[in-house]
Amino acid sequence: MQEPHIMGYLKEKNSVIYQENDFEVFIDPNGSSHQYTEFEINALNTIWGLLIINPYRDGYNIINPYPIDGLLSAVKINGALNNPSDIDKGWSVEIAFPWNILRQFATVSVPPKEGDIWRMNFSRVEWKYEIKDGKYEKIPNLPEDNWVWTPQYEINMHKPESFGFVEFSEKIKDNNDNNSVTKFPQERWEIQQILFWIYQCQNEYYKINKSYAKLYEDLGISDLSFDESVITKFKLNKIYLDDVFEYDATIIIQSTSEERDQIWHIRSDSKQWKTLKD
Repeated sequence: MQEPHIMGYLKEKNSVIYQENDFEVFIDPNGSSHQYTEFEINALNTIWGLLIINPYRDGYNIINPYPIDGLLSAVKINGALNNPSDIDKGWSVEIAFPWNILRQFATVSVPPKEGDIWRMNFSRVEWKYEIKDGKYEKIPNLPEDNWVWTPQYEINMHKPESFGFVEFSEKIKDNNDNNSVTKFPQERWEIQQILFWIYQCQNEYYKINKSYAKLYEDLGISDLSFDESVITKFKLNKIYLDDVFEYDATIIIQSTSEERDQIWHIRSDSKQWKTLKD
């Protein structure tokens, strides 16, 4: 991370690290938008771990702090820490996450198998500072700046359906050979975006009617567009009412990657998952 003024003051583990400049990692092994970990680190190598049971928009349900026993982290400073009198070049972070910790909340194979894809994102938080009396002071009443690895489409890291895709492989990918570079998982992206659109439509419907829709037609989304070169057939299936999660909306996908039709679900708490049709 390029940074002309490298600073960090929080030294206590599991402090609220994003209150000063930091780097953050988000890992959702299941790709369900639930049970993903958030990890933050500052230039002092002070860390903070959390487990988000479900996104903040669906209720404040987190484990804080979330112990990450066995995690290894290191910071390299290319300049001088907390020295306003010079101009620094930047700082870098290296992190090794232990598989046994990720296994505690993953429903997929951990370690991942060849070709497995997890949802992840990386974030950098940067506050605006000024130098007063030889010290850094945060400029009051200004929001932080945010950089992300893949776009979130709004200033909100807790939209896990917008995280990027990371594929695990023992094979070496040659970036100069287009045939050896894994293609973006367009099918999965489109399906999960359709599901999230249904979730958003249900929330808007609820604001007006104080209840969730029983039929897709009530949501005005009986026909959705998709890339036919990726998804050969798409069908809105059913909205099941549920006493616990209030609804489970399902869609059926006949795709190019599965022999059997996929049934994708989204609940009222925005959790997404896939089953295969018999």
